[in-house]
Amino acid sequence: MRRRTALALPVVVTAAAGGAAVGLAARRDAVLAAPPATAPVPGRGGEGPAGRVEFEVHDADGRLLDFAAVRRVQSAGTGQDGHDDVLVDAQDLRVLVPWPLEEGPSFAVQRPAGRVALAMAWPTSAGYGQLVVDLPPPGRYGFTLVAAAQAVAELEAQLAARPGHRPSAAVTGALERARDLLARVRSATGAGQRGALGTRALDAAVGGQLRLLREHGREEALRRGAAGDVQRGVTFEDPSRHDALASVRELTGGDPRTGWVRLVFDAERGARSYAADVAAVRAAGLHVVGQFLDSSQLAGVDGPAWRARVAEYVGALPQVEEWEVGNEVNGAWTGEGSAAKALWAARHVKQNSGARTLLTLYWQMGEGEPEESVFTWAARHLPAAAVGDVDDIGLSVYPEDHPLGATLDRVLTTLHRAYPDQQLLVSELGYGAADLSGRWWFGSPDDVGAGRVAVAAFHGDAAFGYPFSRGGVFWWYYLTEAVAPSPLRAALAAPRPRAVQRRARSVRGRR
Repeated sequence: MRRRTALALPVVVTAAAGGAAVGLAARRDAVLAAPPATAPVPGRGGEGPAGRVEFEVHDADGRLLDFAAVRRVQSAGTGQDGHDDVLVDAQDLRVLVPWPLEEGPSFAVQRPAGRVALAMAWPTSAGYGQLVVDLPPPGRYGFTLVAAAQAVAELEAQLAARPGHRPSAAVTGALERARDLLARVRSATGAGQRGALGTRALDAAVGGQLRLLREHGREEALRRGAAGDVQRGVTFEDPSRHDALASVRELTGGDPRTGWVRLVFDAERGARSYAADVAAVRAAGLHVVGQFLDSSQLAGVDGPAWRARVAEYVGALPQVEEWEVGNEVNGAWTGEGSAAKALWAARHVKQNSGARTLLTLYWQMGEGEPEESVFTWAARHLPAAAVGDVDDIGLSVYPEDHPLGATLDRVLTTLHRAYPDQQLLVSELGYGAADLSGRWWFGSPDDVGAGRVAVAAFHGDAAFGYPFSRGGVFWWYYLTEAVAPSPLRAALAAPRPRAVQRRARSVRGRR
């Protein structure tokens, strides 16, 4: 992990309360069966000719934002350092054009021909996410109307893709509200009123997506956890903290099949110095992911030294069950040749042990250099044919530096299309450290603690909701932030079956 700054997501859902409890099931079914009630949006899917696309942006009160105001919103008021707008291929999410925003009614972009989407940080009441909006053909549009119509369509598609999941009233209420707001656009008078309806509909639809991804992921974590088919882990920056292992076992539900500890090995130490630490994790009934080197140290190790280190560690630590062969390899700070180092390590692990292999990408789409964005870098340096020795591909996610939010669904499904033979993970997650000075908030704009809880709760549940994902999360600051009982620790904990929860409440009630 590169040393970062941070800021702060519970999942805030805008939903219609909608009637007495007795009618919720019927109401939910009616919402799911209803056809979309959205205003037509030309060009959905990102297909279109080249030309200028202009947008008007209105806030929830119908006020038109000028270009400077759009920039303040998009960058969370931090100025040029927060300009993360990029045009991407709407299918594979590779960056096509960096920083395309220019002056317009509110803003405009010059779109190239083909399948094009605009990606940038954008807030809803839940916090900032990476908003990815498929661009319509050249013309003038209401930005939040286009974004909201697509968000409703995405929520509908996410529900259809989870036929075995019974969505909560909060999810179906959010969908109903978003549909209703967009339906009212037809009778609205004036661009301001239409734009306000779009802004409110976007908020409702994104809230519904966040809630759906989290509740379905939690359901899948229970089901797959019972089968031992997931990894639920945390990161130990200090592998010698044996005193914290009992807390990890408790956090992961005590299941010896699913609890993992990710040990960060330092460049200055030999492999044998960690033998007792690995043994302690295994003795506690937990599994070990061994990180050959943190990304912050990778650039300082040349090719021969890297190969010698990998060989030494694999030979000396046979109890490690998964090796992280590359950490945040697309980060500029990892230096030249990070992909080659990772792929060499993966081959060596496979030839000399029975361990799994994990390669971690650093999530960013427009917050760093375009060539280092996840999908652009991976397409160039990690073609699918080259990763045959890699079992798992992970994302390192720090939302205060690189927003993600509900776009997690699009990102994971796109990553799965690129690497259909690998399992996916959120292999590192955090929300800053003591030196918080990040810019994009999630959960709460001013309470960092609440934001951390929200980040952990959303990603810690949503990551388990895919058959091609092993879950993970591996909270980076576990030893300093989550060992002791706290709301953050509770958010990271494995879900328990309702029967177990009821028994726990009953026991507490008798005390």
